[in-house]
Amino acid sequence: MRRVRFVVTSLAHAASGAPVTWTLVALGWILFAVCSRTDSLSSLSLGDPMNVTDILTSGLTFATLPAGIVATALALTGTTYTERKVGSSWYVAVILLIQVVGGVAGAFIAWAVVNPLTPWGMELRGQELLSPLMWIVGASAMGSARFPVLWRRRVRMLIVAPVITVVLYSGTFTQLCVAVATFVGLGLGILLWNRPLRLSRPSCSLSEARVLVALMVAGIGLGPLIAALSPYSAGLLSGLGKLADLAEAYAQCESVEGCVSEESVNNAAMAVLPAIIVVILVFGLFRGRRLAWWGTVLTFLFTLPIVVMEASFFHALPQDPAWFFSVSVTSVAVPWILGLVVLFATARLFRVKGGELLFARIVLFDAIVAGLLWFLAGGVGGWPSLPLVFLPPMLREIILGTAPSWRFVLASSVFWIIFAVGLWWVLRCPPRREGDDDRARALAFLDAGLGDHLSHMTLWPGNQFFFTDSGYVAYQVHNLVAVTVGSPVSSNPPQLADEFEDYCRSQGLKCAWYSVPTAFAETRPGARVQVAEESIIDVSDVSFRGKKFQDVRTATNRAVKEHIRSVWGRWDDFDPLTHQRIRALSEEWVSEKSLPEMGFTLGGVETLADPRVRLMVALDDAGRVHGVTSWLPAPGGWVLDLMRRDTEGFRPVVEFLIAETARRAHADGLSWISLSGAPLAHSAPGESSAVDSLLDRLGALLEPWYGFRSLAAFKRKFQPSHEKWWLCYGEVADLPAVGLAVTNCYVDVRDVARVALRRR
Repeated sequence: MRRVRFVVTSLAHAASGAPVTWTLVALGWILFAVCSRTDSLSSLSLGDPMNVTDILTSGLTFATLPAGIVATALALTGTTYTERKVGSSWYVAVILLIQVVGGVAGAFIAWAVVNPLTPWGMELRGQELLSPLMWIVGASAMGSARFPVLWRRRVRMLIVAPVITVVLYSGTFTQLCVAVATFVGLGLGILLWNRPLRLSRPSCSLSEARVLVALMVAGIGLGPLIAALSPYSAGLLSGLGKLADLAEAYAQCESVEGCVSEESVNNAAMAVLPAIIVVILVFGLFRGRRLAWWGTVLTFLFTLPIVVMEASFFHALPQDPAWFFSVSVTSVAVPWILGLVVLFATARLFRVKGGELLFARIVLFDAIVAGLLWFLAGGVGGWPSLPLVFLPPMLREIILGTAPSWRFVLASSVFWIIFAVGLWWVLRCPPRREGDDDRARALAFLDAGLGDHLSHMTLWPGNQFFFTDSGYVAYQVHNLVAVTVGSPVSSNPPQLADEFEDYCRSQGLKCAWYSVPTAFAETRPGARVQVAEESIIDVSDVSFRGKKFQDVRTATNRAVKEHIRSVWGRWDDFDPLTHQRIRALSEEWVSEKSLPEMGFTLGGVETLADPRVRLMVALDDAGRVHGVTSWLPAPGGWVLDLMRRDTEGFRPVVEFLIAETARRAHADGLSWISLSGAPLAHSAPGESSAVDSLLDRLGALLEPWYGFRSLAAFKRKFQPSHEKWWLCYGEVADLPAVGLAVTNCYVDVRDVARVALRRR
């Protein structure tokens, strides 16, 4: 019910304060009701003389009832936001401009296509424009510039990707005009609010990157379905919705009705079934599933040669110009090739394993069932035809050259239906994370009160575990170096450390103890270098009296005056709207960095859902999230992990949240809270060594993007005590490998090199 209320409230808010949009929507329905009865709907035809009045009136209503429903839904959820931001007067001027420019430019493009008498031009000739989608989609695209980074990317992707896909695969006169209006709206948004489209590689969180890749796959993979379902499809890629050989299919029909029926059935088999599988794969990509990534790659690899052959067959007609045939075939392949490039470039985003063995069993069972059906149907075509049962419908049609019998289609349909249902089931089930048993075992040691301030981070994904009866060590391996997450979780850390170092030597690995306290570092032989400095606040007195705490008291007093309150709780204690706002704050922060989010000992939004983690959130009376901090459990206190704030909200929100957490810890009987340690930053010079110089240079390189040293200076406002964190390693010869391994734990070294070269 909470999610339902959230959706209803969001829609009601989106539709409020937009009188012009409501008036135009109501006028559209009135004109549709009146004019459709008298058959007097006034549209703009591509073959008629054109004037501004015709362009404007063509956007007042719609031609069909489904078109009206779609236009109304888009207007009330999209353009209302734009109207509230620019004001009703400016909004009228904007939509008039978008309507006129979109109609005129769209008509010129359409005429340019019509004149060479290509198949696309023949379809466009005489088409009419009667739709409000130009000003609706254009205004929504303009309004996207005012969204936070998270929703700005999503809205632009949700607008631009379908518009381009529809134009390429369907390509009607209306869709051409809507596409032009979309880019006009984006341009107006850039001019008005200076929120440009970023053509460089975007910085975004893991989950948001998955969303963007999945939306791209949906736009490419669902295109053939659009072409097949659109009766007037004429775009460059519209041939993918046609049969491989229309002439041969018609020659085998005994009547016109038979031809129409056969084409419809085959089109449905070729377009609908792959589209369903694409939707399932997109769902899996949203969740970061490795199985979905492999399925999408294989689907694109299978589809690429098929669509090229389809385009060749469909456009190989005598009346087609040679240049149009070449352009058509080339353009068909480009989206699928680009999709494969993006999938391979983002493969590391989809690492969530689980269900692969179960899906293999489902496919095996599926093949047995389909094979039995084929056998019971009389083994249509003999044994050589059995493998064709398991081929995708489009590929089977091309290989056979003729429509198969209904018995063959039955066996193949059963196979692909079970395949799709099984894939959906596997991707829908929560994956069993790799190492879940190890994490449960590690958690038992933490619940027993063992570990240091970083020990909860050992439970994060990406870590490996070395267990003994007395405890465990969490680590990652890069460049043949085992980099640990803090010190051993054990009642006797030095003894367990000796055992782990012996294990590393047996595996041919070098051992590097990363971010360990001084007491443990002094037990390790070899060299060491300071890598961070932890700031610890004593919460026995949380009055924050004295001049040295002036900034903290000011933040608290201002929060009271501005009606900012703090809320303490788990992730699940907050409503979906607050979740979304926290994600938006985090995405805004990530977008300002040239490098992606760091991991290892720095958590992100994905770590907030842990029920052992606590959030301190700053909210105002309207429910706006001004800032959020997350706190990890440790024996006797809490450790700060994530900090995010609204750059346009309450400025000293982080000081306020930390002070409120200190008061909460004091009330709960705890003795301290830790502001954690900023990686690659310290207040005093460390020991002089080659690795120390390397880490100092890396810290200086990352400072403009992550601000570790500025963060360390900020924490001094709370007058904390300090505990040095060390990196302990073996011999001097290990220094280059250790430095690269530590860097790789946080970010990809290739990303760091890219940023360094760009900075030069």
